[in-house]
Amino acid sequence: ISENAYVASQTAGIPRLRLDRPVWQRAEGDDWHPVATAGDAARLVTRMSRRIFLTVGSRDLDAFSGHQDHWFLVRVVDPPARPLPLVRFELLAARGPFNAREERALMLRHEIDALVCKASGGDMTYPKLAAARDLGLPVVMIERPPPPPGKGVRDVDSAVEWFLDLCAGNAGTAETGRSE
Repeated sequence: ISENAYVASQTAGIPRLRLDRPVWQRAEGDDWHPVATAGDAARLVTRMSRRIFLTVGSRDLDAFSGHQDHWFLVRVVDPPARPLPLVRFELLAARGPFNAREERALMLRHEIDALVCKASGGDMTYPKLAAARDLGLPVVMIERPPPPPGKGVRDVDSAVEWFLDLCAGNAGTAETGRSE
């Protein structure tokens, strides 16, 4: 999404600002395994577990196809338009925010033994990490790609300030979409 927004702002010549969620921080008891790609995540997690909770989004599920000895609980925001490329799975369409107690219960009910997620940051989906920590489960975390060029802020107040500066004509604080 960030890359598409960057290209669109460049093409249209309009200002763009990234709102970057704060990254998640490890806590005592976390068993995180950072990887660069969904393919790396699939190779690692299928060596360490059999019942896997996937929260990587529909576009990255192909990396997990072909693992017939594994069962996946796949949570997506919206049901995918095409059939999932997995053999053994349950699909759960749900939108956060989630809470740690419910996430823990979900993982126990499905006998999950590993979690795979993207390092998206923010509070809405963090409870899955707290539940995995509580249950002693490994978490294979797909790291964030580097952000596209341009200004980024960490909170909504800073984004509003940027927007108000832009509207007031303070071009020095608001970058345009075009590269110089």
